[in-house]
Amino acid sequence: MKKLVSNHEFLCKHHTSRRYEGMKHSYDLMLTCADSDFKIPLAMQEDLIKVIKEGDVSYSFLDDQLLEAINTWYTKQYNLSFAREELIIGSGVIHLMQIALEVLTKPGDGVIVQPPVYDPFYEIIENKDRKIIMNHLLYDEEQQYYTMNFVELEELMQQHKVMILCSPHNPVGRIWKEAELEQLLSLAAKYNVFIISDEIWQDIVFSNVHHHPLFSFNSPAISQVLVLSSQAKTYNLGGAQIGYGLSYNHDFMTKMHHELSKSIHYASTNYLSAKMIISGYLNHDNYDWLAAYRATLEENYHYLVNEVEKATNIKVTRIEGTYLGWLNMSKVVKTRAELEQKLDRAHIHAINGSVFSPSSELFIRVDFALDNKTIGEVARRLIDLFK
Repeated sequence: MKKLVSNHEFLCKHHTSRRYEGMKHSYDLMLTCADSDFKIPLAMQEDLIKVIKEGDVSYSFLDDQLLEAINTWYTKQYNLSFAREELIIGSGVIHLMQIALEVLTKPGDGVIVQPPVYDPFYEIIENKDRKIIMNHLLYDEEQQYYTMNFVELEELMQQHKVMILCSPHNPVGRIWKEAELEQLLSLAAKYNVFIISDEIWQDIVFSNVHHHPLFSFNSPAISQVLVLSSQAKTYNLGGAQIGYGLSYNHDFMTKMHHELSKSIHYASTNYLSAKMIISGYLNHDNYDWLAAYRATLEENYHYLVNEVEKATNIKVTRIEGTYLGWLNMSKVVKTRAELEQKLDRAHIHAINGSVFSPSSELFIRVDFALDNKTIGEVARRLIDLFK
């Protein structure tokens, strides 16, 4: 199995990454922004060095190469492939999501989301003068597990015709089951609701769990689906700022391309970022690295659960993928202020759950894409604080 290389020391020293930019002390634990402490695969580094040595980073449209790479990956993972007109490239998942909202809605329209959920969903809906319509996930405190509230969702779908799905879900770590997604698509078909599915975490799933792309189902709603993804989480490429969208609805995709051209002068595919995707999906040495990465992340999650729950009343939500721990702190503190004061005192920087839902202020989201030493320190400090 490929060996992962931690970049923790470099990140702590240089503070250039988004997660580490606010670091003030060498002993701060920066567990906020969903980036990884591990270096990108050596095979990808070598592929990029080769590109630089070629000396050509001119305006370039690499869409055909990108399509080949994406098709190779989706065929390997899901036995799916796509035509050229079913692909769109943009500067990231959120960028393409904004384009989709422009195509599908007008100011004042409601867009359904499922809190607690990735906060940029809220931002782009409000920035586009649309209304946030909340379909809160159901939390089983005993099982420490989230499910969809389909009763409420059906009521909302009768009034609002666009939904943003987070699949896998950030921050609650659900990999939606086949039956759940079939039920979702059945409702979408019944009420003519278009679903924008953010699947950026699709490759970070734990063993014995399978991610189902939303357009992989035999459903009448298949033409009402746009899947958005990238390798930002797969290979820790958040700074590459490139993403792609896939949909079988050719008329919709034509409108997406038109809106993209209208909203931004898209002179060229980002050459180096595109080459990263091509390497990630075509160079099989990267697959070995990803297998080691997933195994390490799953080990970190189970370590966090076992150590923290054994010694404290913190409840670690049962997740099935991502590298984000969703910790219920309601049994160890009474208020958000008390929670934040204690974390500050221990120099633990995590995201308060209120960012993802107003009702989640006694939760914290913890990035655990860390090396053994750092994840051990995270557990030790949480235990010392809350035992």
